[in-house]
Formats: sequence, C-alpha cells, structure tokens
Amino acid sequence: MPLTLKKARTKIKAQEKRIKELELLVTHDHLTGLLNRRGMEEALAHHFSILSRDTCQKNNFAVLNLDLDRFKDINDTYGHHIGDEVIKYFAVTLKDLLREDYDVISRPSGDEFIVILPESNLEQAECVKRKIKDTLAANPFNADGITLSLRTSVGVATALTPDDYEIRPFKKILSLADKAMYEDKEKGRTSRG
Repeated sequence: MPLTLKKARTKIKAQEKRIKELELLVTHDHLTGLLNRRGMEEALAHHFSILSRDTCQKNNFAVLNLDLDRFKDINDTYGHHIGDEVIKYFAVTLKDLLREDYDVISRPSGDEFIVILPESNLEQAECVKRKIKDTLAANPFNADGITLSLRTSVGVATALTPDDYEIRPFKKILSLADKAMYEDKEKGRTSRG
C-alpha cells in the first residue's frame, strides 16, 4: 500500500527527530545534559582548530579539570541517588557560574568535569577556579533532608605555552590540567589536616 505524501512527510519528520535524539545521546551525558567525553573531545578539537588558524592574534584558551572531593564517600554513605543529585547540583552550579553559550562544560565520567574557557589565559582561568571553589563553599548541597558541604579540586592548563609561542598538543593540555587537579587535591588534603 503506497504512502500518501502527508504520511511520508510525517514519517520523515519522526525519523529526523529520532536521529537528532540519537546524536544527542552520542555526545551528551544522560544525567546532566552536559557534553560527555566524545562531545568534549569534539569541542576541544574545534577550539584547537580555531587557535591553529588564528595566526595574527593567538586567542588562547584554558581548560579546567575538576572533580568532587570525597565523592566516593558520598555514594557509600548516602547512596547513588544522592550521588546523582550531587552531580546534577554541581553541573547546575557550573552552568550558573560560567559564560552561557560560550564556555564549554562537560562530564566525561563519574565526578570528573572538564571546562573549556575560550579566549582565556592562565590568570583568568585561575580566577574562574577560585570563583567555583568559593561558590561551592558558600552554598551547601541540600536534598532529601541531607546537607553536604562540597569541595572540588581544580586543575588549570592553557592551550598556549607561557611564552604564547607554541600550541600544546591536544593530549598534553588535558594531561597538564589533570596533573594540576591532583596537585590541588593534595594541597586541599594537607590544608585540612
């Protein structure tokens, strides 16, 4: 039985909608709606592409690598439901603090978040890092009668070397941000005793 033109259009629209939904699943985290690892890598590749084409100005960008301190303890003590709520709370906190439709926020896995700050140098990224930490300290998580003071460790790295002459390789910037995050975590442990 042949399809009518109207039915065919309806079927095509439904298929197009499904394709968009599937594309979203491939690049976005199901819990937070943020980019996942694949989406983050695509965004980083895009920013590296802009930087490598920009021969005149060299618009640097920074990457923040964040994770929630003692997140495993939260899951173990309060259960994964509260752990999921904490992850969503942290995602919303980041969205509220960062430049909408400009900065790129992703959740590659677990309690790890990566933020890309376009047109930002190390000093500007350090200010964003401090703002995130201060906001978390001032605004405890509250849900289901549970109040938790959250802390995050944040590592910062920039795409350009400090002398602004060389673009760091893709994996190098992520490695530097990851290393800086672990140094920040260690500094937090020693300052808390």
